[in-house]
Amino acid sequence: MSVPASSHSNAGGWSEPKAPSPTETEQLKGFKDVVETCAGRKFDTFEPALFIAQVVAGMNYDIKYKVGDEEYIHVQIYNVPWLNQTEVTGFVDGQSLQSPFEWSVDGACAPEPPTQVTAPTQMTPPTAPTQVTPPTAQHP
Repeated sequence: MSVPASSHSNAGGWSEPKAPSPTETEQLKGFKDVVETCAGRKFDTFEPALFIAQVVAGMNYDIKYKVGDEEYIHVQIYNVPWLNQTEVTGFVDGQSLQSPFEWSVDGACAPEPPTQVTAPTQMTPPTAPTQVTPPTAQHP
């Protein structure tokens, strides 16, 4: 997903908060699956109401989604479209349209922890390789 260049301010800086255009609305709705996975629930309503964007090695987005009558969630997303990578880096439930964007490490959807591998308690020594004798060349 990419947002038209007109919504960006300057590289590294955040854009001004704005309501998304119809094209941006459809693009921001494209994050629904990853947001629902992070939230652990499905949203019947999922309308981006306001967002800011930051150009980095990809894009950072802070987005306010309307998910109920007067219920909003704030979502922070890091997106690298050319790598097909989208990550929710911040999530706050129970917000209003007027609530400021505020993030904590606890609000991010962390990737699954790596599987812990237990080393064997006793190592067996490697066996010697089997010797293979090359065939002898036969000369006429």
